[in-house]
Amino acid sequence: MVTTFKKLLQNFRGMPEAHQNVVSIAIRYFIDTEDAQNDFSETFGFDDDLAVLNAALLSIDREDLLVVR
Repeated sequence: MVTTFKKLLQNFRGMPEAHQNVVSIAIRYFIDTEDAQNDFSETFGFDDDLAVLNAALLSIDREDLLVVR
């Protein structure tokens, strides 16, 4: 996931504003402190983060970056 976020951030300035908003929301969800405790305390803690990231990628037509668990 981190590699995919890095790729998105490298191209962030060149994205349409709507895509920037979607990427920003996905990143904020990933780094949310309230969610962080669950990420490390559960076996599938990052699955929700992965689902948000992949949904964001689909919505901005970047299927090439989808992350498979």
